[in-house]
Amino acid sequence: MLPVYLKEVTIRQSRIRALYVIMGEALGAVPEVQTEIAHLNEGFRLRLTKLVQRGVDNGEFNSGVDSEAAGILILALLRGVTMQALADPKAIDLNQVIPLVQASALTGLKSPTAT
Repeated sequence: MLPVYLKEVTIRQSRIRALYVIMGEALGAVPEVQTEIAHLNEGFRLRLTKLVQRGVDNGEFNSGVDSEAAGILILALLRGVTMQALADPKAIDLNQVIPLVQASALTGLKSPTAT
């Protein structure tokens, strides 16, 4: 899922840029969209949480992983990398970053100290 999300940044750059502009506006200039953005984020976190929990249940991830916290962290990782890629696309090679993003997320989920 992580590689797909980040590859979409390149494929659908103008649409994703529009989404990120709206997300930024929800923080201040256009607070009327804040509820919709919060709902969008909630849905995405829930999907990530379910994926992580499925991995925990199947024994792929450490049993001590808090799937909700992992969902928050993974979404933050995706959104942070996306924001950087949109802000400075010449400096960020998503194809180079994608394996690191995935490895970072998986390491945290498989770590024996993850709680």
